[in-house]
Amino acid sequence: MPRRSCLHCCLKIRVENMNMLKMGQHIIFPGARGLKHITKKGTQKKWYKHHAIIKEVKRRSDVSADLVLIHFWSTTGNTKFGVTETTYSYNLSTDEIYILKYKQARYSPSQVVQRADSKQGNETKYNILTYNCEHLATWCVVGEKESMQVNNCKSIVRQLVIFIIVCALWILKMFHMEGVYKITEFVLLPFSIWYFCYRRNYFIQKYKREKTICKACLNLHLLDLWTRFVTTYIILIILKFYFHYTYDITSFALFYYLVICNIIKLIRKKLINSYPDEERPVKNISNIEIGDVISLNYEGSNYYIIVTCLVSETGTHNTQTRGKLSGIFYDSPCLFSSGTIMKQCFNLDLTMHNVTKVDYTQFETHTSDMVAARAQQRIGEKKWDWFSNRSLEFCHWAKFREYKEDTEDGYSAPIESQIETVASSDICPNVRSSLLIEKVEAKIREDIYKGDIVEIISFGSFTDSGIVVNIVNGTQDQIFTMDVVLKKGFIRSVVKMVRFNVDLRVNRIWIHRYHPVHCYSREKCIERARKKIDEACKQWTQTRFIRDCIIRPWKPQKQD
Repeated sequence: MPRRSCLHCCLKIRVENMNMLKMGQHIIFPGARGLKHITKKGTQKKWYKHHAIIKEVKRRSDVSADLVLIHFWSTTGNTKFGVTETTYSYNLSTDEIYILKYKQARYSPSQVVQRADSKQGNETKYNILTYNCEHLATWCVVGEKESMQVNNCKSIVRQLVIFIIVCALWILKMFHMEGVYKITEFVLLPFSIWYFCYRRNYFIQKYKREKTICKACLNLHLLDLWTRFVTTYIILIILKFYFHYTYDITSFALFYYLVICNIIKLIRKKLINSYPDEERPVKNISNIEIGDVISLNYEGSNYYIIVTCLVSETGTHNTQTRGKLSGIFYDSPCLFSSGTIMKQCFNLDLTMHNVTKVDYTQFETHTSDMVAARAQQRIGEKKWDWFSNRSLEFCHWAKFREYKEDTEDGYSAPIESQIETVASSDICPNVRSSLLIEKVEAKIREDIYKGDIVEIISFGSFTDSGIVVNIVNGTQDQIFTMDVVLKKGFIRSVVKMVRFNVDLRVNRIWIHRYHPVHCYSREKCIERARKKIDEACKQWTQTRFIRDCIIRPWKPQKQD
């Protein structure tokens, strides 16, 4: 029986150092056609993404490497695409490479390469819709041919078709063609029911038979289907029996379906857990360990808790069902109070309380002691947010280990000499890669270093962004002082060094992480920022001032 895998449970990670690349990885980089760098935004604009499997990494340095890839490619002098093995030089200053790290990959790295090799030489016809480079890469890793790019295009086309149908129905009503309208209504309503049943069975089959989707993703897809189906028909019934609409029921229902689809996508991006996982019921207290994340239904409320201490009591028939549990969790906000991270003891009885354990077996996690220590640091925090900082997000943060180099600054910065002397890229030698990697919130004091680019909410919704040049620890872990060099003023802007008294239990600070290949060293960034203090600022925005301090001048490289 094949091992269960899931195409949707993956993390997209930007490559900051070529040492992150290994054999058997599924990587993504921009397609060379139509590629350009937008200077004002500091981003690399791409029309499509190319997918490949790494077979070997040659002549490696921090910022450049020769990658042996297996992918759909058109060799020189050949206009046809085919699965082939190529070797090209890649440079992080121009090539924006991402790793797709799967939570549940069906095959090992060596097996992935073997599967990719097996497709070479076969008469595999390239088809942009049914068998492109992404289909090949996903088949090698999880055993399923699927393309997110194609699925996104299908979703756009589907919504466009629905919009055209709605417009056509309204036009039929304007010209009083009720007969044609009724026939259309008679066809569309049964079709929507059939489509719902078809998609539901499709996802269930992928979970039970093909084993290409996990239970968490199955539940998400079914929730989407049910929400769209039920809300659409509720609106239809309301229109029919309450407002007494007759001829334009279908058009209104389809219109609202179109709106609901987009609203659900926005809500899902904000509310749904970033790391889909499965929860397994706990029948025995001995299955719970320190550092575990459990879901506990206690006194009518449901909590996600990080276990810090557990004392069990032996029950009847030598089964441990009772005990005392101490855990840290984010208490949900009430009407007149905000959510707070607290530590509390619970008298646990598995015969009365519904307890499930979050399964992290497929993730890279911290040790149990480290999980408890990280959670302990955030006790007293009052920054509950429905979209980004709920109880489960807090537990994931404490448990989940980020995919970064194990260095003091979170990543291994490229050596100065390597950036100046690296070989040029064979793919896009003159198009600079995106400057910004991500924007993350600082949860604890150890997340902030000298030389970081921080964004601080000062008054209400106003933000100040600048470069951290000094940090002084306070009496408590989450309370400290930091000096930030930033641009002050609107018309006559001046560079100032401002001291902020920070309490991370209340204040929200975001860190803008720029790619190290484009930046000066942290020491040099601090030096350049200090030199500008009390000078008139020539840049119009805070972002341009920051980039003037930290970003290296761009020198386009030519191919050899």
